[in-house]
Amino acid sequence: MADTILAKIQIRRGDYIDLPMLQEGEFGYALDTGRLFLGNPRSVYVGTGDTAEFQLDLRFIRPGAPIFVFIDEIQKQPQIEYSVSGARLVFNDPPLEGQQIIVGYNSEVSMIGQAQNVDLVRLEPKPTAPALNPPRPTGILVNWEHANTGIFDFTLRSGNTIMLGTFNYLTDGVDVEMNSTVNSLGVLQPCYLSARLLDSNTEGKYVSIDYVNETSNPFNFYYTARVWKSA
Repeated sequence: MADTILAKIQIRRGDYIDLPMLQEGEFGYALDTGRLFLGNPRSVYVGTGDTAEFQLDLRFIRPGAPIFVFIDEIQKQPQIEYSVSGARLVFNDPPLEGQQIIVGYNSEVSMIGQAQNVDLVRLEPKPTAPALNPPRPTGILVNWEHANTGIFDFTLRSGNTIMLGTFNYLTDGVDVEMNSTVNSLGVLQPCYLSARLLDSNTEGKYVSIDYVNETSNPFNFYYTARVWKSA
């Protein structure tokens, strides 16, 4: 008769602030927030001594995502030693030649019955100069090879001005179409969102979510996003 072996599987757990860079396929559960995360493949770069900016290769980059950066196995501090803007990783000081740079991120796993977490982006005021006010990136990028369809529910707020809306995009990698519905409580819409394809040859295969703020005050852009690949 074959022996029966019982095994108990436990996942890494602790407070959200202590969540480390998870190994590929490893789960991590934040006890204090009730959120579940999964580790992804890591990106590896090599320092040249004069390059401070690196292009991140993440499927879905969004502000506030748990991103971890190490140089020669020493973790670096965000906003102090480096910054991330969209798909750009910029170090304050270029890594030395030959130093290994490892970047990892944790994806959050949605659980049935769990409320969606709301992300926040600050949309800067209309520039004082030049007179033109072209669309500017929010920093939200979606890799259209993995997610050519997306729906965003959002609120835009600046002081007493509040707008509630939803927009969706669909792209084939050549063109991108976007539809938006906004309730601005009867006032003229002072802030707009749009979708733009980046140059796949130089910037990567991403849809950029952009904005135009027609006012001299910043807006807070609160949103939840659902993205997927349509066959």
